[in-house]
Amino acid sequence: APINPLLQYHLLVFVLALTAVLGRVISLEAPSLVFWRVGIAALGMAAWLSFTARPLLKLPPRTIPAVLGI
Repeated sequence: APINPLLQYHLLVFVLALTAVLGRVISLEAPSLVFWRVGIAALGMAAWLSFTARPLLKLPPRTIPAVLGI
């Protein structure tokens, strides 16, 4: 049986939040640490969604840059 999507999301958040636990041993300034944590979380979420879920939005390729603010 497939895993409940809400459970999948909570598991993803837990795994990606482990960087907070490691924050004390990482020797970066706070702004750099936050930047990298957000980047890693965004990449992890994108990878997770690309492998486990159907597309959330079906956008024409020409509108994707506009949605991303490019």
